Amino acid sequence: MKLYSFSLVFLGLTFQGHGSTSKIIRDLSKYRDPRELFGVTPLVPSLGSTLKIVGGQEVVPNSYPFVVALFVDGLYFCGGSILSDNRILTAAHCVDGRTYIEVVAGAHNVQQDEPDQEVVATLDYTVHENWNFNITSGFDVAVVKLNKPLVLNDKVGTISRAQADPTIGEKTTAIGWGKPRDSAPGISATLNYVDGLPVISDEECSLIYGPLSPATLCVSSEGGHGTCSGDSGGPLINVNSELVGITSFTSGEGCELGFPDGFTSVADFNIWIDANLE
Repeated sequence: MKLYSFSLVFLGLTFQGHGSTSKIIRDLSKYRDPRELFGVTPLVPSLGSTLKIVGGQEVVPNSYPFVVALFVDGLYFCGGSILSDNRILTAAHCVDGRTYIEVVAGAHNVQQDEPDQEVVATLDYTVHENWNFNITSGFDVAVVKLNKPLVLNDKVGTISRAQADPTIGEKTTAIGWGKPRDSAPGISATLNYVDGLPVISDEECSLIYGPLSPATLCVSSEGGHGTCSGDSGGPLINVNSELVGITSFTSGEGCELGFPDGFTSVADFNIWIDANLE
């Protein structure tokens, strides 16, 4: 039987196979994190070289069933969290002004067409009305709306939202497919996590980045752990596996310099999120 190979360039997908058997291969090197367009420059020099997810570990496949991958306009990549069978929470900077979002749920290796993956394309999303393309001014939150509901199961599931921010010093976990190092050619193929990230005060974070929105939640990346390009929009969870933050920014100087990571506080936007679940 004839071997065929063709590409959907817009989506960055390649199909290969014999007859009716096909496998999707995504060229991950072509995708950028849209937060690279919003570079956040720290006010202080490097805090010391680290390996930052950067400094994480590969997750047990499907152990975080609420995490989704977003392939946006065939150019950008972000993460997101499943709130219901047809609503995804992500960062505003991931989707605002975009025209095509491919949501991949149930994924571990986003470079491959895995049997548990559910793929839904959508053009529908809502960003916070006060979002102004300035990441550090806050309101970096959006809800993606699916016109075809996900089939929820043990591989694709929802996450509960925290009703209050974690306290200073409380340990958190970030999850995503972001670059494992600044020099990596693209995002990670497999889902990773980094735990033990302590929450720091707004004052400490503002010393690095200048004035920040009160709805910004910062964690320390010292010790070689944190988020990187490609993690935007993905979840930050607490020890109770509740969603506390949406990955928003890190230093525009690079992920390996030890600067804090910034997240949008979920608790601060729960009322807005609830209104957009209807």
